Amino acid sequence: MSILRRPDETPIPMPSIHKPDGSVESQESITVHEHDKKIASYFASEFPALGIAAAWLHLWSGIRPVFAVYAAYVAYRLNTHPLFRIHLLKEPYCNDFERPFGGVPLFREDEDEQVKVVNGSTAFDAALEGASEGQLVVADFSAKWCGPCRAIAPLYKAMAAEMTDVMFLTVDVDVSQDVAAKMSISSIPTFILFKDGERRELLRGASAAKLRAAIHQHK
Repeated sequence: MSILRRPDETPIPMPSIHKPDGSVESQESITVHEHDKKIASYFASEFPALGIAAAWLHLWSGIRPVFAVYAAYVAYRLNTHPLFRIHLLKEPYCNDFERPFGGVPLFREDEDEQVKVVNGSTAFDAALEGASEGQLVVADFSAKWCGPCRAIAPLYKAMAAEMTDVMFLTVDVDVSQDVAAKMSISSIPTFILFKDGERRELLRGASAAKLRAAIHQHK
């Protein structure tokens, strides 16, 4: 039996290939055994270290090569993923995690007068204490490598520019791990609304509509 839990000679229909010119090329079906070999060959060629690890795992445990490749790949991804290394391995934040997938930063580094960047518990507590009596404070818990955080960031800044009577904060959970732990942040983006030092509401996810509605409710 293969990793697909089917007999080795079971035919598998292959998806059609959509070419840039608009034409569609159909592919012939392949057997489950051929499918497993393609997967193993791909990972072994793209990730030589994984190929070596998979071969060792296969010889040591006797499991099928395709299972060994998958196991090695999953272990590799878990060990190199920023969230895994920061939150499970308890590694401190460093610049290597700012751009885990390479390329330019997901956020511009310019200062924003409407949104206050707070780093660490001391600055976070000072920001809450500095709010006027009855003033609503919105804290955005996010990270520079987070796609949904990147998507809602411009909308968050727009709300801050529009609602000048509300204090808008942003907290990078990688830089301010102490604040994230204190606020029990389990996913990002997370928005917490405060008034007079008390937590009023917590919102998870990049929904600008829900955030706007919550702000108007608590203002």
